[in-house]
Amino acid sequence: MTDEEILKKYAVEIKRDVNEIVKEYKLTDSARIKLVAKKYEESFVIGFREGAVKVKVTIEIAKNLLKAGLANDLIAKSTGLSIEEVAKLKD
Repeated sequence: MTDEEILKKYAVEIKRDVNEIVKEYKLTDSARIKLVAKKYEESFVIGFREGAVKVKVTIEIAKNLLKAGLANDLIAKSTGLSIEEVAKLKD
């Protein structure tokens, strides 16, 4: 997913969060508001990408544990995935 696609997908949430920041810090200067919005969007994209990487790593770990013969419930406890999510990885 590109940065633009991420921003488009979460545009409503980003706008809401930026509006809350603007209100909380009583920002009135439009240049500062735009800067806050841009920095927030950049942070959001970075966080999204980091989260996606963590999910991929967790899934790979779970798959390796499955290959090693560990039980689904132990894998779920070890990775934070649900038992159902672990079971789907067997397919």
